[in-house]
Amino acid sequence: MAIWSRHKVFSLAKGYYKRSNNCFRIAIRRVFKALQYEYRDRRIRRRQVRTNWIQNINAGVKEHGLMYSRFIYGLNRSNIHLDRKILADLCKNEPYSFKAVVDEIKIQHNFTFPIQKRQPIMNYDEAIELQLLKYGKYVPKTEIDREYKFASATPGTKDEDDWFGYALIELLFTSY
Repeated sequence: MAIWSRHKVFSLAKGYYKRSNNCFRIAIRRVFKALQYEYRDRRIRRRQVRTNWIQNINAGVKEHGLMYSRFIYGLNRSNIHLDRKILADLCKNEPYSFKAVVDEIKIQHNFTFPIQKRQPIMNYDEAIELQLLKYGKYVPKTEIDREYKFASATPGTKDEDDWFGYALIELLFTSY
């Protein structure tokens, strides 16, 4: 701290609140912390800018029926050397040029399938109406399902239908 002159600290602390701009002991701590934040945020700014480029490219590519990951995959394997900064600028300011790049990648790598949209969320009653779910006990449909049957079920009795072992659970809780 001895290297820092008071004049230098107060000039850097100009604009701080309360005693942080005119009391040396407080000002030097605030200045050091501000310089640490400044160093850190210079790196964070670069990350945020790159994230914004990727978001712009993703939006532009989805308009043309392609996914971002497929687009970048095709871009890396084709002979088109454009970075994300240039692609984001093309997407915003030159949509026809960007469409030409996307079409070229589609042609080179045969990306002709559409983007799959998520299915709408269905509630329990709708699933029963569409006969995706049924009321009642579970009936195993394949041999693999039968192998995972609850171990306590004995064949030939009513316990055979007891998939989850409810009879065993009742026995445990009623015995006490």
